[in-house]
Amino acid sequence: MADASDSDPGGAGRTSSGDKAGPAAPNAARKPPTKCQACTSCRLKKVRCDGGKPVCSACVRTGAECLYVPSRRRGRPARASRGYERPYANPLPILPRQPA
Repeated sequence: MADASDSDPGGAGRTSSGDKAGPAAPNAARKPPTKCQACTSCRLKKVRCDGGKPVCSACVRTGAECLYVPSRRRGRPARASRGYERPYANPLPILPRQPA
């Protein structure tokens, strides 16, 4: 007794990893990632903030003051990469060899 999947050597019943039509469609419709912006009260309590403005729902429930502080910019400073160029700006002079 042969199973139906055993009798199909081409594997037509299986999906191939080369089929890009399914996964490509959701990627095109995705929204860009939003910045994490939680109010100070939610950050201190370590709870999820819905980002509602002027007041988020967590602050409405608790009656807390809802303040949004602009986040600090993260990442490397722009000048950090230029620090490697400075040692090579003034190379050491080449000294003449003295015969041994």
